[in-house]
Amino acid sequence: MTETDVARLVIWGFEYADVREYQEEQPAFVDGPSRRALADWIARKPWEEDTVQWLTLLGGCGIGKSLSMVRIALALPPETNVIYRRADELELDLLEWERAREAVPVNIQLVMRCKVLLVDDVDRWLLRSPHDVERGRVLYRWDALTEVRDSPRRVNIVSANRTLRQLSEEPGFARWYDRARRGLILEIPGRSRRYPQAEKGGST
Repeated sequence: MTETDVARLVIWGFEYADVREYQEEQPAFVDGPSRRALADWIARKPWEEDTVQWLTLLGGCGIGKSLSMVRIALALPPETNVIYRRADELELDLLEWERAREAVPVNIQLVMRCKVLLVDDVDRWLLRSPHDVERGRVLYRWDALTEVRDSPRRVNIVSANRTLRQLSEEPGFARWYDRARRGLILEIPGRSRRYPQAEKGGST
């Protein structure tokens, strides 16, 4: 990865530390089928197709989902309009949109219009109580955002620390899941690779 690549990723919204971590360890899921499925998806260059594209990465913490988003971004042409957001960052924009009512904040307009949108760890929103008013507002606006982006020539890549069953049973994600399942959903098995002890005695 060149310094130009690093600068491009940071401009798109990736954390500098995550980009450097990618340089130190090329991310590849330990699970072979997941690794091959992601490689095949990237090789197909779905961002060049005219249809709406969804890619959902599911699985536990530390298995390579975030770093694989870096890998996907590096495969994109440099001129591609890309935005990467962690869920906690996007949450602030969604709440601003909710407060604005009819007006659409600039940050949300950018997210709506970009060619490729990557959103990391959307299940963070579920850590709030089901009775939390702001949780409901965030999920409501997330649904509105995904409806706008569920259109031709848009690529939507989302990750969550959830299993497929957990995701499908979450009422707040029902409409998004219904859209996402028309694309590729990868449920990646394995344990975190962040800690050496996680690699002992089995798959990681």
